[in-house]
Amino acid sequence: MLSQKAKVNTFTGNTVWIFLTRFFPTLANTLVLIFFSRQLDTDTYGAYQNFWVQLLLLSTLGALGLQSFLFTYTPDVLAAIIKRFKTKQYIQLSIWVILLGMVFAWLQADKISLPVSIAFLVVYSFTVIAESILLAFRYLKGIVVMNMLNMLMFLFIHYL
Repeated sequence: MLSQKAKVNTFTGNTVWIFLTRFFPTLANTLVLIFFSRQLDTDTYGAYQNFWVQLLLLSTLGALGLQSFLFTYTPDVLAAIIKRFKTKQYIQLSIWVILLGMVFAWLQADKISLPVSIAFLVVYSFTVIAESILLAFRYLKGIVVMNMLNMLMFLFIHYL
């Protein structure tokens, strides 16, 4: 029933899907923050928060503000813009994100290995871009599924 309402583009149906897109990652983040803030010593928790601040800052630079740009245009205009992208532009974006991943790895060098840091930033940046594209094209089910997978991965990583 929920998916039928979302397909019809009713206000309520879309609102529920948009709520669900942020619910799962926010829930996971909140649970981990509460647990870690009570279980970790101050220095370790500070290092944990430093990791996330650096990741969020550099992934925002890595996405080049595309998440905001995508909401400026209608889905039809966006489709036309994306079709005009050349392979060279995708490669340039990938190189940019990898370079930022290297900066992130340098900042985290005393805590995490180089390949893991780079991979983490690259995956996180491209997830932000993918989520923004899905949202701009109003593919809300895809976002919910992607965010549920992200939530499970987030919880699994924190469990390790």
